[in-house]
Amino acid sequence: MASAPAPRTRKAQKRRSIIGMIFSFIGCMLCLCIMAASVGGVLLSMYIVQVTADDAETLDLDNQKTARRRSSTTSTATSTPRSPATRTVSGVSSPPCRTT
Repeated sequence: MASAPAPRTRKAQKRRSIIGMIFSFIGCMLCLCIMAASVGGVLLSMYIVQVTADDAETLDLDNQKTARRRSSTTSTATSTPRSPATRTVSGVSSPPCRTT
């Protein structure tokens, strides 16, 4: 006494609206355009760096820092008179020694 299986009924498929499909397509294209623009920006910046690179004018940050220190110590030493003080290696002035 096996009972026959119940016939399957088809579920009514929900039809996607045209407007939803259009917005989905526009959203996908917008994301793709943003990614392509990002890659293009990176490639453009790499190209600009290669074109403007010059070995003679390569940045040397250590020399710039040293030059800035020298110019700041010379400009402060010549512009404002100070009490006699000794300069240390780091450029920080220490108070003068008292002699009794």
